[in-house]
Amino acid sequence: MEFEVSEGTTPGIVEYYRTYLGAVASAEEGVARIRTGPRQELRLREKPGKTLPVEHDEPYETALRGYHVAMYLYDHMGSMQTMAQHGLLWPNPRYKDLDAGQGLNQF
Repeated sequence: MEFEVSEGTTPGIVEYYRTYLGAVASAEEGVARIRTGPRQELRLREKPGKTLPVEHDEPYETALRGYHVAMYLYDHMGSMQTMAQHGLLWPNPRYKDLDAGQGLNQF
């Protein structure tokens, strides 16, 4: 999968995936590459003039937009603990029954 991102953001994207998800990731020439599984890669390509989308009035969890990307984690529990320590987990009502072991916490 490939997504367009704002210029200058790929180093931070790579750092996030490495730090919080333990992912194998690299950034060069404006492209972040995140290994998401065997022979799978998430690419985030910088595009001149790309900006974040305008906020919508409807709450995220009820809106019919956006992407849902699944990826393999090398250390699921370690990633969850690291994100919890940094306040990066949030209760997503869309997936309340997804993982009873983690309750409503999704990232």
